[in-house]
Amino acid sequence: MAPVLIRVRPLTEPDIEPLLRFAAGYYGPDSHQARRTRFEWLYRDNPLSLGPSKDVLVAVTGDGDVVGCHWKTRLAWRFHGQRVVIPSCHDLAILPEYRQGQGLQLILAGLAGEERAALLGLSPQSEGIYARMRCPEVPMVRLQKVLSYARTALGMTGLSRCRPKPGLAWRNKAIPVVATALPDDPLLGAALLVPTAGDGSLEWTLETFRWRFFHPHGPAHVLVLVGDAAAPIGRAVFSYGQRRGAVMARLVDVAAADAAALAPVLAATEKAMRRLGVAVATAATTSQPALEWFSTHGWKPQHGVSARFFLRRQEPLTIAGIWGGSYDYGYDAN
Repeated sequence: MAPVLIRVRPLTEPDIEPLLRFAAGYYGPDSHQARRTRFEWLYRDNPLSLGPSKDVLVAVTGDGDVVGCHWKTRLAWRFHGQRVVIPSCHDLAILPEYRQGQGLQLILAGLAGEERAALLGLSPQSEGIYARMRCPEVPMVRLQKVLSYARTALGMTGLSRCRPKPGLAWRNKAIPVVATALPDDPLLGAALLVPTAGDGSLEWTLETFRWRFFHPHGPAHVLVLVGDAAAPIGRAVFSYGQRRGAVMARLVDVAAADAAALAPVLAATEKAMRRLGVAVATAATTSQPALEWFSTHGWKPQHGVSARFFLRRQEPLTIAGIWGGSYDYGYDAN
């Protein structure tokens, strides 16, 4: 018989180290979930966070051991023409011996008091629960492309290392392109001149964009800016890291000034990945125009990624273009 679970409750300061120990055991000692810097980045550095006591839930035993958790990260979205801050729920986990209703308690506690929540990148178990709760599904597709079989092979033999150059610049058919892992505020400001996709997409400020993608405590990213800095036609952001020796990139944010600009932005981003030594690239998106471009440029659909939204009140849900940056808070390419 499983030990009695005392309760699911908000995180307290003394719970932080037990939570990270739980994450190290559940996800692995080298996982990003187990890193203190990642925790600080999500809940101390995020300008939209309500703090760990509001945005992290734990399941604890009578001895105070953390045996489960549910994390929330608050981001700004565009809904019905208005900017609203809602949580993306992620890292829902509980030890197998406590999965007798406590997982559902963590889910319900994560949604308590929220008008809306993004439920993206779901596991099959949580997907089934949210489906039964009638949370509307959004059509997100995951893709992958091998950019270099040689680099993939070298990486698997230990001969390749993830050392992206700080920055690149070139002209592509008279269109300037800058790709850098160290963008300054003027370059970030130029990237944000590109309009958002509309309802159902993330809406950034300079402060939140810098925090999300280019904070020293956060995962490593590269910004790709396409067009003149005074009037860019588009931008993209991809995270990068190493898995099984191969340098990998995950496309997590894309914006284009109009439909015609999307193709050159995606082409420039793939070129930047190649120039920075990426062997394998992945992406997850709901953008139909982007999916059409991927399908004609060698990107292959992978096993589906589940994505839903929790809406407390019945309302229409319009999704313009969701990318992985709305839920991928650490480089964990697979």
